[in-house]
Amino acid sequence: MHMRLVHAPMPTGSIWEILERALLAEPHILGSRITATKLRELYDEGLAVVGFYEERLVGFIAAWPVSADHVEVGSAWIHIEHRGVGFGTQLVAKMADLLREQKKSGFAISDNPAFIATTRKVHLPLHNEWKSPIPYELTCGPCEKFPNDEMKDACPYRNNACRLILFNS
Repeated sequence: MHMRLVHAPMPTGSIWEILERALLAEPHILGSRITATKLRELYDEGLAVVGFYEERLVGFIAAWPVSADHVEVGSAWIHIEHRGVGFGTQLVAKMADLLREQKKSGFAISDNPAFIATTRKVHLPLHNEWKSPIPYELTCGPCEKFPNDEMKDACPYRNNACRLILFNS
């Protein structure tokens, strides 16, 4: 199954309302930083991809600017009825292509086994060195899992539960 992937400006309107309603049903995605409005802004800046199947919105992925030279890929979402059929792989591959075309250095940090497996399917490398080529303050910033910033070198989650994935770095 293939979905139509869109990363060019699209008209305003119901697609963003549909996305917001879908994401509100999954509170682990939306929050104070991640809003439908912000996702729309990233899309308009060429830093997000929207996926459609049979003219229905089924997926989204965004890259968040974290410095002048780096973006963090996240906010990946596939509609619950369309998970497990390869749409996530298509979105991740398109995002990797988009960042390559834009010559942007991207990375993702994830503890989601499905997302990590998806990035492996499109041959994105897991990276065990959290200080290079991405600056350490970007890859290992404030974290809910290990809030002791002074001891983050000893974080038990790094390279275990949390994985660093390079997109074009």
